[in-house]
Amino acid sequence: MKTKYLSQEEKQTGQRHYYRFQLYNGAGFNFLGDTIVYLLAISFNAGNLQLGYLSSAVFITGVFLPAVPRLFAGKNLLSVQSIFWFLRGLTGLGYGVLFFLSGSTAVWVILLLYTLFCLFRLVGVVVINPLLRQISTSRNRGEVISQVNISFHSSSIAAKLFSTAVTSLQELSGLLGLIVLEFLGFVANTLSVSELRKVPCRATIDYTRGRNLFVVLADAMAKKQERNTLMLGWVNVSLIVLINLTVVFLRRDLGFSNSVVVFYSTIAGLSIVLAGVYAKAFGDRIGSKPFLILGNIALIICLLIWMIVPLSIPLLMVLVLGFVTNFFLWSNNIFINRLFLSLIPEDEGIVYNSMNNFVIAICSMVFGMLGGLSIDLRQKGIVGSRLPALFNDHVLLFGIAAAVSAFALVLSIQSREKGGVSAKQAASMLLTYEGLKAYVDIGRLNRIANPLKQRTVLLAISDNANDAATEEISRLLHTPLSTNKSPMLQSLFHHTRPALLEQLIEIASDADCYQQEDAVFALGAYPSIKTERALLELFHDTDDARMRSVAAKSLGRIGCTSITEEVRALIRQNNPIMIQMNLIIALKNMDLEGLLQEGLFMPVIKRCSVSYRQTIYSLYADILGYTPSLSELFQEYNLHMPESFQEFLEDARDVQPVYEDHGALQSWFSTSHWDAIVQWCRLALEPELWSGRDLALRRAVMESGNLDGSLDHNDALFCFYITYGLLRSVIQ
Repeated sequence: MKTKYLSQEEKQTGQRHYYRFQLYNGAGFNFLGDTIVYLLAISFNAGNLQLGYLSSAVFITGVFLPAVPRLFAGKNLLSVQSIFWFLRGLTGLGYGVLFFLSGSTAVWVILLLYTLFCLFRLVGVVVINPLLRQISTSRNRGEVISQVNISFHSSSIAAKLFSTAVTSLQELSGLLGLIVLEFLGFVANTLSVSELRKVPCRATIDYTRGRNLFVVLADAMAKKQERNTLMLGWVNVSLIVLINLTVVFLRRDLGFSNSVVVFYSTIAGLSIVLAGVYAKAFGDRIGSKPFLILGNIALIICLLIWMIVPLSIPLLMVLVLGFVTNFFLWSNNIFINRLFLSLIPEDEGIVYNSMNNFVIAICSMVFGMLGGLSIDLRQKGIVGSRLPALFNDHVLLFGIAAAVSAFALVLSIQSREKGGVSAKQAASMLLTYEGLKAYVDIGRLNRIANPLKQRTVLLAISDNANDAATEEISRLLHTPLSTNKSPMLQSLFHHTRPALLEQLIEIASDADCYQQEDAVFALGAYPSIKTERALLELFHDTDDARMRSVAAKSLGRIGCTSITEEVRALIRQNNPIMIQMNLIIALKNMDLEGLLQEGLFMPVIKRCSVSYRQTIYSLYADILGYTPSLSELFQEYNLHMPESFQEFLEDARDVQPVYEDHGALQSWFSTSHWDAIVQWCRLALEPELWSGRDLALRRAVMESGNLDGSLDHNDALFCFYITYGLLRSVIQ
């Protein structure tokens, strides 16, 4: 039997239909409310207080919400929203009566119809947050909220552009055009309801007797962080109400036409869509707090500029200022909603949401009226008459909004968020090239399915020194089964991150972790007492010969020499190639001279295969740093390219012994006289001209005479290569 909670498939279906619902809803809301209603009221000469009411009516109707949980207890969330959303659209048809009205009567009808629109809308909105919680998870909630915002405002922009075109036509530039748009709003709203009803939902409206919204409000106010988040939402809605009155400033003070005002709202809508993209990209990973701080600082600056906007300001500057203002206003709203959704209790979500919207209604009423009153007081000269001429007639409105934004900034700084990063970390991520690149790469990694492409992105992340990259690597290292974990561990050797040392040691000490060897290898780049202790314990306690050799290699790299004799004993054994290579590298860091003198021709003594000897000889050549690459010489020999080796022999004539005996050497190599070549090497090195590492090499070559008769071209080539390297070191 299914519970009220949705499966992952149902959530994905719900998200898909809900995004479509918001596409139609964005167009419907644009036609039914918002700027169109302001312009209708202004066309009938509505007062500033009435316009202030319209700015806040979309929230004021929340005062009726205390009755909602009780009236609709036990009803399906989706059914309630669908019914009231359809009723919301019906109000658009009512504006047809304005053809027969004028003056204050028409204004009061507009106020009544818009109040009904907002009331029906708000009953549906109460359901929206619990519904969004139903169709999202804690991991993608910010993404879902942002996508909802993008869907809504994308279609809203299209509708606004259409509205701009309609109101630009001479025949439709007045009342007729505005009412036609209201009728279109009814059509778009009806289509949105048809999509909404396809969203899966088994949750119902819960109501517990005695747990009304006032009790819930008191409980919320007693919890500091919850109170802080709720107040952030209330303050931001108050800012939306105040900033919406910018339409009055544009229409009446700046004298813009209806079509220009609608176009301004279109640009504002575009900024809101981009705010959704912005919040979607960063919110779930970084958190809300850093962006709320940044957003409120930007809002304060914008509002201070609005205070001094002159009546002669070019339209382009107004559009830019409006774009920036709305971008930060609505991105703040999305980040706050992300925080708010995590607060909603599962058992009384409707009551909690009703409580929130009830308080929003009160705040909206207060600030809507305050905004309209501030315009009146300034224009009548009752308040602010002595302010410098620099300020415009809406200085009090924008000043109040700036003060409210400053309060929001204080709340943002005080907020706490589970899983979010600090402001310092966010700044490091967003304000530096490395940080932004890390964030982009991390996002790509989570979306890419192709393993080869994933590996490319992993390399980019591993090469990034930003803290965000370090955190992402740390997150990957906590995954027990991942194809990305091994390359990340290996990257920690080449790009050290001391902050992850403890995690590396933990993985290296876990015998049941299948990436243990990669972690042990990486520890070779972290010299410390902790590292040495962990590696020594592993070297002495493990029965795995390969793991022991890797531990020895890392110990050698961090400068530990206490196990030199044990490594020397191990290297003499018949080890598989990988183990032998690890031990050679370990002894190279512990006692290079001893390694070169003792182990140079050990593969011959052990009668190892051609592949084994070529690999070990090439490793010795890399350790010595000689050129050209011995591995490439073996490659050319294996590909039957004798001319390439002849080129090497010709280049080797820059030393006197090779120059003098070049013909003989060519003959011996072409006729496979390997012992003769090795004998020539011993004669060339008879003068004791070397010391230190080179002396150990000379001794190893001189002692190769004991191997005559058991050498082939691989051994002879290696012996000649070493001899040539020693001779070159003398003349350099």
